[in-house]
Amino acid sequence: MTLVIRIAVLIAVHNRWEMTQDILRKLQKKHSGVEVCIHIVDDGSSDSTSLELAKYKGISYQRGSGDLFWAKSMKSAQDSVSEPIDYFLWLNNDVSLADDFFQRILESIKLLPESILVGQTSDPRSNQITYGGLKRIGRHPHRLKTINAQEKYELADTFCGNIVLIPSKINLSLSGIDGKYQHGYADYDFGYRAKKMGFNMQIIPGFLGTCSVNPPLLSSWNFLNSLKILTSKKYLPIRSQIRFCKRHGGPEWPIYVIAPYLRAILKIKPFRSNRTNAGF
Repeated sequence: MTLVIRIAVLIAVHNRWEMTQDILRKLQKKHSGVEVCIHIVDDGSSDSTSLELAKYKGISYQRGSGDLFWAKSMKSAQDSVSEPIDYFLWLNNDVSLADDFFQRILESIKLLPESILVGQTSDPRSNQITYGGLKRIGRHPHRLKTINAQEKYELADTFCGNIVLIPSKINLSLSGIDGKYQHGYADYDFGYRAKKMGFNMQIIPGFLGTCSVNPPLLSSWNFLNSLKILTSKKYLPIRSQIRFCKRHGGPEWPIYVIAPYLRAILKIKPFRSNRTNAGF
């Protein structure tokens, strides 16, 4: 009897229909012993994405108003999965997947069937790593270093959610993606929670696709502009910041919450963060 691996793919999209279409083409290629179900939430795209997805066969599709952003969109996609599955596969629609990405994921499942598997992306021009697994540096939950795993599988402390495969048993143990975050944080948070519970996060060696680094949101250092950017959903919204730092920052978490705002007042540039805009 052939064992069938059932994978639910979760994708939050906002515009970039051509990239989304390319991802769908690669996901819908037939692989022996694998069943793939695709769950997409389009959060208020202004291009042709919503029209094209409505015509697309073989996917579960929801449309948001534009207020969900990444974390809530991914939570909605996750909650729409009703069929029994073995793995969740997170994908960002700003990633151009390698032609063999799915085959390499299947090979990794055979080697590490009970681990969270993190895919890495490179910049399409420089070929330098952009997103993947992360190592925590010190106590501050935002101080993270990207691990460049090229020759072998390596352990991570958390990850960027661009390409991540999660066993359904682990997802259930963690109650899935935390949709109470406004945009980002949910990927880092999931990884931190997984590590605390003793689950392994293994980085798949090499690159599974390309993805350019999102441009920094903080480009101007006058106080009012910096404060506006800091409180935006895509950077450090205060409720998400409190939730994340309180959960993962230890007893000094209030300092971590306040520090970015003090830096804005004093016009001090913050340390470089790996924070991604998660495809939005």
